[in-house]
Amino acid sequence: MRTAPPYSIFAIRILTALLCLMLLAFSAEGRQSQPADSLWKDSLRVALNDIQAGAPQAEYLLSLAEQLQGSHPGRAVYCAEKALSISRNYGASLTEGKSLYWCALLELRKNTYGDALDVPKGRAKLAAELFRKQEEPGWLARSYDLAANIHFNLEEDDSAVIYTRRALAAMNAMETAGTKKERVAAEVYYTAGKIAGEAGSDSALVWINRSQELHERTGNPEGVARAELLKGFYAEPESREGHFLHAIELYRKRDNRQGLYAALIEYAVYCINQYEDSGKRGEGWYRKSTRSLREALQLEQDGRCEARRQLGIAHHWKAYFNQEDNNTFESHLDSAYRYYESALIEAEKESNFDCIREISEEIAKTCKEFGGCPEDIVWITQTFSTVLQERKAEIRKAGRELTTYQVREEQMRSRRRLQNLGLIAVILLLGFLGTFYLLYQRQRIRHLGQKLKAEQETSAAKQKALENQEKALRAQRAASRAQLNPHFILNTLNAIDNLVNFGKPEDASYYLTQFTHVCWRAMENSRLEAISLADEVETLQSLLALEQLRLPDILNYKIEVEEGLDQEKISMPPMLLQPFVENAIWHGIQKKQAPGKVSVQICSNGADRLKCVVEDNGIGREKAAQLQRASVFKRPSRGSTIINERIQAIEGAELNIIDLKDNGGQPRGTRIEILLPKKTL
Repeated sequence: MRTAPPYSIFAIRILTALLCLMLLAFSAEGRQSQPADSLWKDSLRVALNDIQAGAPQAEYLLSLAEQLQGSHPGRAVYCAEKALSISRNYGASLTEGKSLYWCALLELRKNTYGDALDVPKGRAKLAAELFRKQEEPGWLARSYDLAANIHFNLEEDDSAVIYTRRALAAMNAMETAGTKKERVAAEVYYTAGKIAGEAGSDSALVWINRSQELHERTGNPEGVARAELLKGFYAEPESREGHFLHAIELYRKRDNRQGLYAALIEYAVYCINQYEDSGKRGEGWYRKSTRSLREALQLEQDGRCEARRQLGIAHHWKAYFNQEDNNTFESHLDSAYRYYESALIEAEKESNFDCIREISEEIAKTCKEFGGCPEDIVWITQTFSTVLQERKAEIRKAGRELTTYQVREEQMRSRRRLQNLGLIAVILLLGFLGTFYLLYQRQRIRHLGQKLKAEQETSAAKQKALENQEKALRAQRAASRAQLNPHFILNTLNAIDNLVNFGKPEDASYYLTQFTHVCWRAMENSRLEAISLADEVETLQSLLALEQLRLPDILNYKIEVEEGLDQEKISMPPMLLQPFVENAIWHGIQKKQAPGKVSVQICSNGADRLKCVVEDNGIGREKAAQLQRASVFKRPSRGSTIINERIQAIEGAELNIIDLKDNGGQPRGTRIEILLPKKTL
């Protein structure tokens, strides 16, 4: 191989430029970049002031990022980062996930490989975790697909395959078919084709063709162009150039400058590889590559260092294949060095450390192959210690984001655990109090019975016997009321247990508050022979409210009291209507398995009587009895017997039970009518 004349002047110039660029990048560490167009930033600030703070502002910024990604990628990044900051400040988890996704996607397009992908990789996975918790399969599929692309660019093939499979599973979990699902599927199929092609699988073109068909069906020419570009890598060798040129033409028609730039670069790399394989006889490939790269430079997109680097590589091979012609050799070698130098300048402007690394490798390769460079070329490697520090800082940033999210999630889980433990403790306490109250009432009943029996045995006078009989009746009525309360306690505790089991702690807490009020009133009233009508109505209101909370979609109720009745003065036995209301709900409405209604009416029946009506439109007594006989839980109900005895003990009271029928003779509910003497407190 022929050795070139000394080109130390070019190598020294490039080494000096490289070192200066590294020092500039290092000294600029921590400095925040500002939007290029200050007027645009000012107008954006004005627009945000007219939008509701929080998630609406973040969603607006994300829509701008999506619009600007092709024409102004720098502004798109600015919008996505600002949306991420706003969504985190206002605790909008779904919008935070979308912001993380767009930040990661835009960073991936800016830095396609190397350590620069550590931050977008962490953000893509954070976004996926948020979407998984929010049960958003569409966005979850997009995030998994983005993570798969990042792992692919990092050459982590196993992880790329895992995330592609997750993306396919999330996509299949999307409920609604249509354009939205097809667009997600097109992106996932594209990634699957890219990974399969890199692995040398024959299924690559199958996935890519599926993606292209869906992009065509959903009217996405940019997606079609990307599929064509990918076919340029994995199609049959004789058709690859045609796919590259078709993708370039599609991007031209859409005036997508960013996509066109990427396609021109990829086509140029393909031509350079063909030139390298063909040797000097492949001059046509050299001309195609340089023509494509010069067109790319005219687009003035981010990443121009890559176009210049590829031009340097093209001239490197031109010099290599023309070493026998000294003038041609020196001319193209000089052009290679000049393009490498200009590529370094662009890399510094773009803070593209990966491009700097690759240029240094190309310079080292050229110096090693042609000679004439100083030994100080080792400086290139040494200066990369500063680049490594920059990358470590970005990795730490990604780690801090992940740690912050994990800590926040753990705090939320801890709060939920404490809430559940609190509810369980309250339920256990109420269960203990209910059991204690039941035992206390039974002991009280036993004690009263023994006391009355002793008084009856020792009484000699008839008047004394009559007084003892009256006391016995009062004790019996108090005992009856006491026996009703545990039944209600057990039903209520069962309802609270159901709410906790089905993950409704707020409802359970409200239920407990209402239940405490009802228990307190039940204990107070059980010691009285009579209470006001107002107290009885209030107790029924609390009871029905609790039952409606337990059966929100089934139970409706209405309580009507005749106007003119003095509810504070009129008296009635305590908790007399409660068993009938409970029977209407538990045996009539609940077993109906359809919405039902319970109505309570209280009115005068003449001048000296009070009429109480409890009516439901449930399944009727006959059907309820059939269901009870067929039930595996056969336990005797003492509630009806006890309440009948209570009404019989009231002088002048009457109880009528009416089975309601429709015109066809079918049961349509039950009506309970109770007539009581009108008394005052």
